[in-house]
Amino acid sequence: MKPNDIFGNNVDKYEEWFKENNFILDSEISAIKKLLPAFEKGIEIGVGTGIFASLFGIKDGVEPSIKMSEKAAAKGINVINAKAEKLPVADNTYQLALMITVDCFLDDVLRAFREVRRILADDGYFIVAFID
Repeated sequence: MKPNDIFGNNVDKYEEWFKENNFILDSEISAIKKLLPAFEKGIEIGVGTGIFASLFGIKDGVEPSIKMSEKAAAKGINVINAKAEKLPVADNTYQLALMITVDCFLDDVLRAFREVRRILADDGYFIVAFID
């Protein structure tokens, strides 16, 4: 874990926030469910501890924080330790890419979005959501 790994340094607080603010979590889940297309293969970029991926049936995730990755893996998520700006994923692999409150933490948003486009199938969906 890097010293500046804000999420890895606060992984338990992160999960506790969602428990304490379950009404916000429920609201976000409801909003995203309305947008989710049918998909067989999806990935969450910035999967964190796997809260959302596990609820939406997304089996793969990308997460740079090792501590967060460990929690996601315990929820059954196949986690790739990488950054959104350089995804070690083959072209046209996924039908769905989900990113929830991640873009504000990216070093290069445009590069990350280009990477998402690259790994999506031509008829794939990219959903970007925010928790205010």
